[in-house]
Amino acid sequence: MNQNDWKQLSRIFDMVLTLPPEGRTDYIKRVCGEDTELEDKIREMLSQLEESDRFFEERLGKNEKLIQELDALISEQAYTDDYFEGKKIGRWDIQELIGHGGMGRVYKVQRVDESGIKQTGALKVIHKNLLTPSHMERFRLEQHILSGLQHPNISGFVDSGITADRVPYMVMEYVAGENILEYSNNRKLPIEERLKLFTTICKAIQYAHTSLVIHRDLKPENIFVTKEGRIKILDFGIAKLVDPNLYEGSAIETQPGMRMLSLEYASPEQISGKMVTTSTDLYSLGILLSKLLTGLHPFDLNNLSYKEVEQRLLEEDPPLASKRFMGSSKIDLKKQLAKERGTTIVELAGRLKGDLDAIIYKSLHKDPERRYGSVEALITDLERYQKSLPVSARPDTFGYRSRKFILRNRWAMAAAAMIFIVLIGGITATMYQAKQAEQSAREAEQVSAFLAQIFDGSDPNRANDGSMTARELLDQGYDRALNELEDEPLLQAQILSMIGNIYSNLGLYEPSYQAISRSVALFQQERERSPRLAAAMLRLANLEYRLDNFDAAADAARQALDLSIRLNGADHPETASVMNTLAMSLEELGEKEEAYQYYRRIIDLRRGQPEQGSNLAINLNNLAISLQNDGQYEEADALFSEAVELIENVLGSEHPFMAYILNGYSGLHQDRGDYHLAEENLRQALAIGQAIFPETHPFIGVVQYNLAELFRIMESYPDAVKYYRLSLEQRRSALPGNHPDIANTLYSMGGVFIEKEMPENAEKYLREEVDLRKDIFDHENVQIALAKARLGRSLLLLERYEEAEYFLTISYAKIKEHYGDNAPLTLEVAANIASLRVGFGE
Repeated sequence: MNQNDWKQLSRIFDMVLTLPPEGRTDYIKRVCGEDTELEDKIREMLSQLEESDRFFEERLGKNEKLIQELDALISEQAYTDDYFEGKKIGRWDIQELIGHGGMGRVYKVQRVDESGIKQTGALKVIHKNLLTPSHMERFRLEQHILSGLQHPNISGFVDSGITADRVPYMVMEYVAGENILEYSNNRKLPIEERLKLFTTICKAIQYAHTSLVIHRDLKPENIFVTKEGRIKILDFGIAKLVDPNLYEGSAIETQPGMRMLSLEYASPEQISGKMVTTSTDLYSLGILLSKLLTGLHPFDLNNLSYKEVEQRLLEEDPPLASKRFMGSSKIDLKKQLAKERGTTIVELAGRLKGDLDAIIYKSLHKDPERRYGSVEALITDLERYQKSLPVSARPDTFGYRSRKFILRNRWAMAAAAMIFIVLIGGITATMYQAKQAEQSAREAEQVSAFLAQIFDGSDPNRANDGSMTARELLDQGYDRALNELEDEPLLQAQILSMIGNIYSNLGLYEPSYQAISRSVALFQQERERSPRLAAAMLRLANLEYRLDNFDAAADAARQALDLSIRLNGADHPETASVMNTLAMSLEELGEKEEAYQYYRRIIDLRRGQPEQGSNLAINLNNLAISLQNDGQYEEADALFSEAVELIENVLGSEHPFMAYILNGYSGLHQDRGDYHLAEENLRQALAIGQAIFPETHPFIGVVQYNLAELFRIMESYPDAVKYYRLSLEQRRSALPGNHPDIANTLYSMGGVFIEKEMPENAEKYLREEVDLRKDIFDHENVQIALAKARLGRSLLLLERYEEAEYFLTISYAKIKEHYGDNAPLTLEVAANIASLRVGFGE
């Protein structure tokens, strides 16, 4: 087959593949006429292409694949790689080939002007075999468009002309750099920097739109970043004028079926051959923003045929960006993508949720009319997001505006913001659980308004210098709720319940108890029998449990359970949550059989609720831990194993729940003396946690603490001290300064040094523990007595008998009263006092 035959074949075959399948046969017959040899060859090539639906899978588009293959064939006939190299086109010296596509080739060129200044450019020359009227007209349109665009972020037009072979060429600004994705990923740019680059891209496209030009092929390969960090948008080769009458060669307007596009970045209207507008570029920008922020295309297009890809893009709505990212089962990929953005998996998903989800989703709406009205509107939302202002892509609610207000003032009021984000964010969900939705809505607004008043009413002078602490703001809210809401007891009860819950989460148990118990009393006084009372009762039960008041915890849990069953039903997930707290309390009271009945009832309940699969695994884990503590190792092992298998099947082996269960499972191996398996479980749990959570996540400190405890049992004291210290550092950075977990870690650090017969090292940790316990509890709490007893033990070993006597004797009475005369802890303190008497020579 000679060059002319190939030229004719490639031209016809190119057009055939731009047509819908049902129109191809008629077109082939019409253009081939009586040339049966040509018709057979085209049909043979088409048949080979259609043998597999996945032929174009890797490039997600048949035109893109076809053009690449035909271009290579045409290029062999038209130009060799070095055809122009070393030659001159116009005043330009050809240096090297830097790219080629369906229309032609691009060379790096240079010229020297009359003053001796060198200028580098990118010369694009059309293929000799594509010198058809339509291709020539499109090439001239590209020149016309580029010459009219003068923007610092658009690769500009420099020169044009005709070669000695009468082939048209044009010279554009030469851009050396990397495409936008490569540039961002190679430098591990954080989300903020990526948004700045993207906003710059948008401003350049908005300029093109105001110049009545639609790019139509926005993708990373057409957007470069120079080494100086400047954006350059390239390749307006398939661009379109908004008003074709502005260009005298308007007859080359793209014909139906003539879809010169990159399918992966194409809009639904491009794929279906409908009218293309500036909104088309908006859609492509939405895909680009998704890939820039998440590293993933909005749709999962892997392992799909061309038809399936097209169908998905035309018929399905994309998931939210945060769900698309977290929905990937490839933990290594998510870790890599998060690392390329200088963050962790959880932090990245958290950044995407909310505003960025909404901005991307609005840009990708199937209906062009429901996307942003212009790129300028998209830019406005991006800039408002970066200033922590509300964005138009999200509904304008009070809670949303309040959160944005808090974020804008985060440096001045960080503690306050943290509290009220939680408070305001939880209002609507809690309030709307009541049976009377309209009344609940009014109450939700009342709660929101009151919380906003507290926030706005804080001392502006103190707020601005950042001196107002979280505790102070909560105390202020508590006092105002008591003083200002006396005439609205149900609203007061709701506010106190929420404030009490925040106190508890901060480890401030005493004020938490005051707020929550008063809330419950108010609900009961008003004869309120709603899910709000059940929620308040559950909070009270959980708080009593944390305070080691297990009788009171069980009593509150039973009341909450009775109420939840009547309001929500016995099979409701909230009812199961109440049962869990009751079971834990009963277990601590020694009522193991009843506790186990509740644990098993929860498990039976959730086995019949497939959507509760992950919660079921956690319940299996909780029962397993209880059975393990009771020495029922075989059943505990079976439950742990089932929980691991369930999580693996439902959520994957790298899910956070797997880390939680492995952490629990390690305790069983430890109790059985299988320290190697226990260490393996804990190290795997720690690896999952560190891959998914930020370093400040409490779970990291828990696993580090458990590793320290394991090494302590193994008498590997250097490793034990190492992990106690890691856990202590982590908990100091992650938790409020008076959190009980910090006190527990201090106790353990002191204990390991006592075991190593280094009481001088133990003393400082145990003194700090005593001070911390006093800050957490009132002077009557047994935990303070236990801490003083431990400190007394260290002072006894240091032979500082008078100091030791003080701490041991004042702690003994409280411990004896709480645990009884013959309890191990009571006897241990008594033995230390006896040793003290020996030290005194008695």
